[in-house]
Amino acid sequence: MLVAGGMLYPFPSARATLISGQTASYFRVDGLLADGLGATEPEDGRVFRAEIRQTPLIEPRSRIARPPPRPPGSGGVAVSPRGRAYESLRAADVLAESQDWKRALATIQKALDQEPDNVLLIRRAAAYAAMARRFGVADEYFRRALEVAPDDVPFLAGRAGILLRLLRLNESEELADRALALSPGYLAARFTRTCVEIARGDSELSDQAWKTMLTGEAAQLAEWLDADRADYTAALSVPGFEQLCDVVLGQGTSARLPEIVRTLKRAQSALRFVRWEEARSMLEEAAGLGVQAAGINMDVARCRFELGDREGAVRQLSELAAAWPDLTLAQYNYAVALVRVERFEDARAVLERAHEKAPADPEVIFGLACTYAAKGDMGQAWRVLNRMPAEHRPKLREWTTGEESYIKAIREDPRFNAFLVVQAEAR
Repeated sequence: MLVAGGMLYPFPSARATLISGQTASYFRVDGLLADGLGATEPEDGRVFRAEIRQTPLIEPRSRIARPPPRPPGSGGVAVSPRGRAYESLRAADVLAESQDWKRALATIQKALDQEPDNVLLIRRAAAYAAMARRFGVADEYFRRALEVAPDDVPFLAGRAGILLRLLRLNESEELADRALALSPGYLAARFTRTCVEIARGDSELSDQAWKTMLTGEAAQLAEWLDADRADYTAALSVPGFEQLCDVVLGQGTSARLPEIVRTLKRAQSALRFVRWEEARSMLEEAAGLGVQAAGINMDVARCRFELGDREGAVRQLSELAAAWPDLTLAQYNYAVALVRVERFEDARAVLERAHEKAPADPEVIFGLACTYAAKGDMGQAWRVLNRMPAEHRPKLREWTTGEESYIKAIREDPRFNAFLVVQAEAR
């Protein structure tokens, strides 16, 4: 959540789904996103971005590891069905648009009568069965989908959610752990594992990082909890559900979920359309409702910065960085706010510490290089830039479009074009 020279990037929605509108149910994320239809990157948690430029980014990088893509031609690639099966698929998707899940499932099953081994149809059937609350049927479709693509992270997390609802807790935990091994930090898998531990009555929960959530993650969790309250209450009991809300969102939030969902939606919309006063008001209201998430505090600081209270924003980010010394995003956001107010030496010290904890983070590396360039030490700036992993280096051309002195110093340095050539060769 960081800035660096001008406007902030537009605030993206938590996650997209195939179905237009809300992403309320857990299975609208993990089932319908599985084929990558309409998917977008989730927010990356940076209020200020290290490129320190005037033009906002449209496609922010996610802090959350995304499921690795399957190579073309590999097992599990969804292929569109043909003939009547294709017509049934399209009809089912139309029914899903109107949230008529039972008829959508029945229609997909007709398509499967025509092409029983079609992976796309099996995957869609899993999602529609889950949304229709046919959890036993959904489990069979999820199982079949995972036989074809056993490392499909959304479907591992999706089936873990199904097994939780079927009270097969140890199997659910096993799949959630497999998803997290493949994609550390994957929100749905983290959430389901915490559900399992509470349902089982574990004395200690393994995930202690919920208070470091981003605003979009908190909004997504609130939607899941509100939409599927009956499922979680059945699996965890009423006290267990209240404990779940206390753990992942904040103390006492179970009684305020609908209001929290509405408030966070308004906050995200206001951030996306740079309505800073409204965004700040909604974020502070969410915190007042009990939501505890570092991302909300960082976004409040972002609003204060854009509204002209730069000293207050820097002070707030300093407090967050002190409170979360191991949270790279908190350190990064504080550092780039310091860059924005031209406290380059202070920013460098913070970014050096962040770089120690996240040595491959490309924006931390770039921000650190900028602090050296701002002081005219181009030799050290390039030594820092050369630490950037090759896969991230192509972004350097985009990040150096600003007119700040340190950006121009990097862009106009004789080593810049050669560095881009190395990037091209690395790809």
